[in-house]
Amino acid sequence: MDLQKSTIAEFKRVYPTITLKKASEVLGIQITRVFRLFNGHEMRLNEYEKFQKVLGEENANNQVSVEGLNRNECEEVESIVSQFSRWNLYRSC
Repeated sequence: MDLQKSTIAEFKRVYPTITLKKASEVLGIQITRVFRLFNGHEMRLNEYEKFQKVLGEENANNQVSVEGLNRNECEEVESIVSQFSRWNLYRSC
């Protein structure tokens, strides 16, 4: 059940203002079923796979390519990512 909760939490983090109707459309799951899942009903394997597919696509869309950057630009990106990681770690405490 923890895996289900973390998957739904990640979905809500990625889509913080999504409506049930839009979530239903994005996931390809009936709106009443999405409502039940968001309220703790046990998730089926195919539903979990749909959540993971949508989250995977979202992560792929947000990835940044560092190809073509010079050394200084790469170091700057690394610094920003490091700062962001520390900020997220601090925020989760």
